[in-house]
Amino acid sequence: MRLNYFFPFVIAVWIVAWAFSGMVVQSGPAVDKKMDVPADNRLADFYNARIDEKINVAKRIEPLAESTDNQVKCETKTALKRADYYNENRKQLVGEMLKDRDIGTQDYKVDDFLVTNFLKAHPEANECKLS
Repeated sequence: MRLNYFFPFVIAVWIVAWAFSGMVVQSGPAVDKKMDVPADNRLADFYNARIDEKINVAKRIEPLAESTDNQVKCETKTALKRADYYNENRKQLVGEMLKDRDIGTQDYKVDDFLVTNFLKAHPEANECKLS
């Protein structure tokens, strides 16, 4: 009677082990390729990708700048100004983020850094108030 439970257990363990070994083998080369790239280059690529993402979001909402709602219009124009600032100052922003080792690859820290620098350069960008 105990043999009836033994074989399904062995088969289940074998399937899990096989699936796990396949995942490890598949992810191995991708990790090895990344290890050849210096850490600063990977971080710079990550920061550039975040900046690109912010710029692309602003471009997608650009038609909202013609909205009849003043709040939407103001927020959209601010987002477009922010995207222009990021695009014009990309090298400086990425360089400063690379110097600040506390930022790392945490999205919220990158976003906070970018917004803070934009607001330092454009303090009037806080003019959009809910009415």
